[in-house]
Amino acid sequence: HLNSVVLEYLREWFVIMGLEAVRQVDEQSTDPASADLMNQVGRLLESQAKYDLALSLHQRALHIREKSLGENHPDVATSLNNMAELFKSQGKYEEALPLLHRALLIQEKVLGQNHPDIATSFNHLAGLF
Repeated sequence: HLNSVVLEYLREWFVIMGLEAVRQVDEQSTDPASADLMNQVGRLLESQAKYDLALSLHQRALHIREKSLGENHPDVATSLNNMAELFKSQGKYEEALPLLHRALLIQEKVLGQNHPDIATSFNHLAGLF
C-alpha cells in the first residue's frame, strides 16, 4: 500500500513540476524541446484523467511541431498519435480516427511503408474498432 501512495505522490509531483515548466514556455515558442515537454506532461495528465488540460498541451505541442518542423515531420505524427490516444481513452473514437489517419499518411510519406512506426500506427487504428 505504501508503494502505491508514494507512486501517486511522485506522479502528482511530476505533473506539478511539468506544468510549471510549461508555464515558462513562451506562447510564441517554436522550440521542438518545448513540444516534447508538453507531450510528456500531457501524457501524465492523461494518466490522471485530466483530459482537458492534457488536450490543450497536446494541441500546443502539435502547433509548435508543425511550425518548427513542418506539417509532414514524424514528430508531428507523434503529436497526432498522442492526441488520438487521448481521445481513444475517453471513448471519442470519431475524433481519434482522422488524427490517426493523418499520422499514418505522414509516416508513410516520410518513413516509407516498411518502417516499424507504420505497424504501430496500424495497431493504433485497429484499436478503434
